[in-house]
Amino acid sequence: MKNPIRPLTLIKSLMLGLLVLALPQMAFADEVPATVTSVKGDVNVTDPSGQPVTISQGSKIPVGDTVKTGADGELGLTLTPGSGTVVMPNSDVVISTLNFNKAPDGSNNRTIRLNLRNGSLISTLFKKDGHSDFQVATPYGVAAAKGTSWGVTVQGTTLTVEVANGVVTVSNAAGQILATVREKKSFDNKTNAVSALSDKALKYILDTLQDFLPNLTKDQLIKALNDASINPSTNDNKNTINSPNN
Repeated sequence: MKNPIRPLTLIKSLMLGLLVLALPQMAFADEVPATVTSVKGDVNVTDPSGQPVTISQGSKIPVGDTVKTGADGELGLTLTPGSGTVVMPNSDVVISTLNFNKAPDGSNNRTIRLNLRNGSLISTLFKKDGHSDFQVATPYGVAAAKGTSWGVTVQGTTLTVEVANGVVTVSNAAGQILATVREKKSFDNKTNAVSALSDKALKYILDTLQDFLPNLTKDQLIKALNDASINPSTNDNKNTINSPNN
């Protein structure tokens, strides 16, 4: 006599079957490299073992590498399609996470983590084509954006977040939100207050993005993202989706 199928075993079998059926529809994030769009002055890149990496415009910088700039150094990077950052002078940043995929419905999904240990980053992110999670971690808080242009600076023990457009939340190490910084506003951890962003600071952010991320103009990006058909699991496409010419 055959053993009867136990209810728990039947439920497990059904769940496994549903998972298998769902696999072709699921989009798994794939790690991609950053791409150098502009380089100026004293810029040094090292791999996780500390070995120096030679870069020029168009070079690929993988996750785990560290970028350090001198007093005259600036580096523009496309991070994923629709996102980029400019490493400003006297900065030290680690590229911690760069994940990108296209969902079955054609939307783009990004997860970006930069670890800014000192100095400044000016970043941009377009979000309307899918889900985006862009975080800049610092020793004094985490600045997270869903779609915006903004700057993050660590100088001594002071953290400053300046938002040109969009919204950025600033949280502490425990994940508690310290501030929500909206368009044309700034925040610093010393006053723990949100204040107006000066016109000069606003112009500086936008001019920096335009100068160092020339391929990230909004019209070009939206068209490229709408037209893109990317399978990030192939090495060829990993090297293509961040190309300054695409």
